[in-house]
Amino acid sequence: MKEYKGDFLIALKEAKSWKDLNDGQEIKVIWARVETLTIDSLRHIRGGKIEKDDPLWVYLRKWLTLMEVVSTKALQQSLSKIKVGVC
Repeated sequence: MKEYKGDFLIALKEAKSWKDLNDGQEIKVIWARVETLTIDSLRHIRGGKIEKDDPLWVYLRKWLTLMEVVSTKALQQSLSKIKVGVC
């Protein structure tokens, strides 16, 4: 768990330096989460040996990005159905 947190903090720090996402803190966090999952999944699948041009890198990133989009939409729909009353 400590390794994943460290990878996430590195990715988030990298994203903060991006000029094109200055006002998009939420997007930076999402990118850091997807990138962390991509790197750590690839590291696990490849037994710790990650190569820069590994085609699995692209596939994992695309799949994890899709999962982020789908789960976010599902969560938004679920939360929109919750009725909040005033006591």
